[in-house]
Amino acid sequence: MKLFKYFVSGLLFLLIVEAGIFLYIDRIYLNSNGTYSSEKISDDGSKKKENVKIDTNDAENLQCSYDGFYISYIKNGRLIIVSMSSGKSSKIYAEDGGEILNYKWIYDRNRIVIAEKAEDDSDKPCLKLYFYDTADKVKTQVENALDDRVVSVPLSSPRVTVSDIDMSTLTNLTYFKLTDEDGKSVIYRMNVNSDIKKLSTKSSVGKIMTLKSDDELFYEDSKNDNVIRLGGRTLRINGDKKLRILGVDSDDNAYFASCENGETKLIYFGSVQKADWKKISLMENVNINDITIGADGGVYYVDKGNQTMKNLLSGTETGFKGRFIGIYSGGFLTQFNGKVTDNVFSG
Repeated sequence: MKLFKYFVSGLLFLLIVEAGIFLYIDRIYLNSNGTYSSEKISDDGSKKKENVKIDTNDAENLQCSYDGFYISYIKNGRLIIVSMSSGKSSKIYAEDGGEILNYKWIYDRNRIVIAEKAEDDSDKPCLKLYFYDTADKVKTQVENALDDRVVSVPLSSPRVTVSDIDMSTLTNLTYFKLTDEDGKSVIYRMNVNSDIKKLSTKSSVGKIMTLKSDDELFYEDSKNDNVIRLGGRTLRINGDKKLRILGVDSDDNAYFASCENGETKLIYFGSVQKADWKKISLMENVNINDITIGADGGVYYVDKGNQTMKNLLSGTETGFKGRFIGIYSGGFLTQFNGKVTDNVFSG
């Protein structure tokens, strides 16, 4: 009996210690070492200004944050972030000798993943990763959570680019697609400890997409117009395998377009695990690049010619002027005559 009590007491002690270690990693260590924050960073209750001026001449990669409170773009090698509540801008520079290759807003908080080209200790090109928080305006280099090593990926050539980024804050996984000058691509996966691993994929990688609550990655095989589920399986929906990725919502419903020559008249959406696919049939072919998915599950067609945003599920339309910037939770941002307008969805 005494041995049993000692065993139970020892087991409880080990469980308490283990729980404490995981709590420390989740709440403190990961926050200070560049992985995702344990709490969502939301806006401070301030309202967006109308007609915020931004200079996007010669700008690239125009994006907006998940709540629409920030606009961002790359110009003259710098990442510019503009607040829609104050109208003020912040400039993020690459580290000495580096170059910002790409960036992406995290889909549920005001934080940015930044991919920079740099040089390693042997003066060879490499990829280094950073996070930037709008709350404290701090840029943090990603380090390995176990030994504090700076995370970097060797680049086969100085001309390699980071052509796509996707992530999940629930699984603490980030995926990067690197593309060389010949158009061949590879995907790297970074886990909660900031360990990076090269994945086995085809070389003709198009858009990538990860689910938000499960470790599931999908990528386009652009050579064959297929979508591949990591592991090599071609995705088929109702026998249709000519598919392209549209996106995923906050409930992990995935959206795919039945595609021919970059256009679609049929959209599938639903749970990948349950394979309970629903479909949206369109009256005419539309360019798949003009379809955008909202975090709330809205499926929208950006009709640039008629300057309308159409909800393909409800049929409601919202008019706008100028250039579409991006969708956020509840609306979308557009730019007209150098000024940004916040558009709330009709209906």
